[in-house]
Amino acid sequence: MKKINKKGLLTFILIFLLIFCINYFVIPVTNDEIWTYGFSRNIVDGLLPYRDYNMVIFPFQSFFNAFFMLFLGKSLLSWHLVNAFLYSIVLYLVVEKIGLKKGLFLILVMISFEVYFYNIFLCMCLVLILLLNESKIKLKDLYIGLLVGSIMMTKANIGAFIFLVFFFTSKNKLNAFLYSAIIPFITLCYLLISNTFFDFFDQTILGISNFKNVNSRHDTGCYFLVGLTIIYIIYKIVKTKDKNYYYFLAFMMICYPICDYNHFVEALWPLLTYSFIKIKKNDNIKLAYVICIFLASFYFTTYGIRYQSFKDYKLIGYRNFYNPIQSKLLKGIKGYVDKNPDKDYHFMLGYSYLVKYDQNLPFTKYDNMNSGNMGKDDLAYLSYLKKECKYDTCRILTCISEFYVYNTQFRKEYLNYLIDYFEPCYEDYVYCKKKLFCTIEERK
Repeated sequence: MKKINKKGLLTFILIFLLIFCINYFVIPVTNDEIWTYGFSRNIVDGLLPYRDYNMVIFPFQSFFNAFFMLFLGKSLLSWHLVNAFLYSIVLYLVVEKIGLKKGLFLILVMISFEVYFYNIFLCMCLVLILLLNESKIKLKDLYIGLLVGSIMMTKANIGAFIFLVFFFTSKNKLNAFLYSAIIPFITLCYLLISNTFFDFFDQTILGISNFKNVNSRHDTGCYFLVGLTIIYIIYKIVKTKDKNYYYFLAFMMICYPICDYNHFVEALWPLLTYSFIKIKKNDNIKLAYVICIFLASFYFTTYGIRYQSFKDYKLIGYRNFYNPIQSKLLKGIKGYVDKNPDKDYHFMLGYSYLVKYDQNLPFTKYDNMNSGNMGKDDLAYLSYLKKECKYDTCRILTCISEFYVYNTQFRKEYLNYLIDYFEPCYEDYVYCKKKLFCTIEERK
């Protein structure tokens, strides 16, 4: 019997513990975390994406995580364990390739942003493609094609460019096309069989212009860094003729339409990984060490070590939020809903999933009301509210500051509707209909 590689096993365990503990115990709860987790949990609960709840992303990562959650449970802890384990496998393979000394710095960069969102999933897929390109295993093109298809069915714009690179750099272009089409074909069959294709098309394709218009961020510093990186990649393509650099050029699409620090580091991480694989002299790696330390230190200065208790919601337990306003808001909403379970609740709130899971409230196609997440008709939720909120029992849970400060993705038409037809009935986050707009019977 082959002996277990104790050093390798210990390395994997350390990588897993580092990724899991940082993401679960240190990084505060975010909207993106709850949404990404919620998309997979809803699938486990038997809901159909795009029909029973809305999301702007393609479905592969949500189904991928949901598959493992079927066996490990649907708690947020299980979701973190699944992702930490899967990403630890990829990082372990990198460490085995380049050694622990170099790998440690890449891991530090990896935890300089929230690990489990779809962009990081794309990073992991691309790194696996790079490792496969460096290997001589059988059926390599099949495995790469499956990874390319996974990227395409998670984020289509990046996936399209990655596919083009794979197709034009492959010796057997027919196989490259067929292998890359496996995951998209399975996804298309599912959408057609479940009769959700048109909902999917509306939210992910037709709604993308609304998403781009509202979510575009123009950070001059990041654009400068992206430009320098693209110039460097083109230089390496010309000098080395290495086809892998075409993948990095395609992957820079992560920085569009949102170009900020997180997206830039996400785009850079596969390139850094490949640079560590290629660099063999320790003297030449010092600059890369400095870059990695700088990026990792940004994480700790941004987040710090936080152990603030937040026990009001069972889903997140003792974890905390970025700011005390969110914590106060969600505690107040929970207290009100607990005392008034008979009301008809609707949401203009980024953390609607958190409240719905806690109170066992039904999901709708309008829970994620950020612009671009509801398809071509960005004001569909407004029409829905006008139709459903006819009686005095209607309550809208919201956070006014989200419209002005923390969430610029909300359309102002929703705020205007709230102010015109509703008034605060509990603090500034629970709104009921103004008496003037209630039915005649209710006014009496």
